[in-house]
Amino acid sequence: MFLNAGRMAWDVVQGTLFRTAGSRYARDGERMQRYFRDAATYWTHVGASMAEPPARRVGGDRLGLPSERIALIP
Repeated sequence: MFLNAGRMAWDVVQGTLFRTAGSRYARDGERMQRYFRDAATYWTHVGASMAEPPARRVGGDRLGLPSERIALIP
């Protein structure tokens, strides 16, 4: 759930809010810039990227698909 919530928040911030807010709100000191920076910090954090391979392995195992080839460290 943590990964899905983070991914959904990132998609909304960068794909909808930041893109539709306009360049005026992307300047230094504006709230939208802060929101984007905070979301980008999460998105590039090692926790978000390190949890995906084990989740893919578990998903493959539950679906009966081969998952040995999925590297645990990206």
